[in-house]
Amino acid sequence: MGLSPRLSKVLRPACLLVVAGAVFGLALPVAADGPRDDDATRSAVSSGRATFRQFCAPCHGPAGKGNGAVASYLLKTPSDVTQLRRRYNGVFPLADLEATLLATTRDQSPRALGSEELLWGPVFLSLGPNPESARVRVADLLAFLESVQEP
Repeated sequence: MGLSPRLSKVLRPACLLVVAGAVFGLALPVAADGPRDDDATRSAVSSGRATFRQFCAPCHGPAGKGNGAVASYLLKTPSDVTQLRRRYNGVFPLADLEATLLATTRDQSPRALGSEELLWGPVFLSLGPNPESARVRVADLLAFLESVQEP
């Protein structure tokens, strides 16, 4: 994975905590497909926030600024996910992010993932009773990320 020895000593326990939390503590609600009303949107954002806190915040930080607890130990600084819309010329890259988060191999991702970045597809797919629950979880996460975009 290309980790420095210092990083390996710190990151392995941190990753184990994230994975253990995912395996033993994640029971997020899964929303139905279809158009979302205001309540459904609030529910999706809330569910996505919980997913972000559990899986993304250790690297990207609680506010998504790229300053999470393990960020200083990584070879590549995590991105500021509140700037995604700005980086994509005012358009939130929903389809690319969804494909990236559901990818099970690096060549399936439309975004350039470095060797040090985690593949989340296998994690999200392993958490639910079926692949559709992973898609809903990722959709909720993306609803949350879209809600925190800065102008």
